[in-house]
Amino acid sequence: DEALRVGLVNFIVSEESILKDALVYAERIASNAPLTVKAAKAAVNAYEKYSQIEAASAIADLVDACFDSEDYKEGRRAFAEKRAPEFKGR
Repeated sequence: DEALRVGLVNFIVSEESILKDALVYAERIASNAPLTVKAAKAAVNAYEKYSQIEAASAIADLVDACFDSEDYKEGRRAFAEKRAPEFKGR
């Protein structure tokens, strides 16, 4: 409860439902654009590997790459057309 209160976690699940909830959450992550998921993982790794300034620069490059991708354009089109996006990982 303390971790939730201070923002270290987004939600708490019961022991009985942990596997089901983990699979639901994993599915939610996997439904995002592959480049965005990859960039999020790389961002976390950058903060572990580099200084804060170097990590921020690397993350800015990752964000730019995501915004320049075909998947970003597809996501915007899909949102405007009120349909599920069809990401290609490009």
